[in-house]
Amino acid sequence: MSNVLVKKAVHAHRAITKQDATDWMPAAQRTTLQSEISRAARPGAGAIVRTAGTDSPLPGSVPEQILDKWHYHGEACRTMAARDRSSIHGGFHLYRLAN
Repeated sequence: MSNVLVKKAVHAHRAITKQDATDWMPAAQRTTLQSEISRAARPGAGAIVRTAGTDSPLPGSVPEQILDKWHYHGEACRTMAARDRSSIHGGFHLYRLAN
C-alpha cells in the first residue's frame, strides 16, 4: 500500500481502509505506511484500521509525531466493532486526520 500511496498527490484521499495486515507489519513498515497515509490524506480524512486483535497496533509502534496528526475515535470504534458482522476481525479503529 505504501508503494501506491507514495505515487499519489498530497491530500488526494478522503478515506483509507487498512485490513489486518497492519497487525503483522514490523514497526518500521507501519511507520512508513502511516507516514504516507498522513501525506496522501486530506485534512479531516478518515482512516479505518481493521485488526485481528482488539487493540490498535499503531500506538507504540508508529512515532508520536505521526500519530499526533490523527484523532482516535475510541467510542465510535467500540460501537462499530460491536456491530461488525465479520467474524475475522477483532478490532475496528477509526482515526481522523486533523484539519
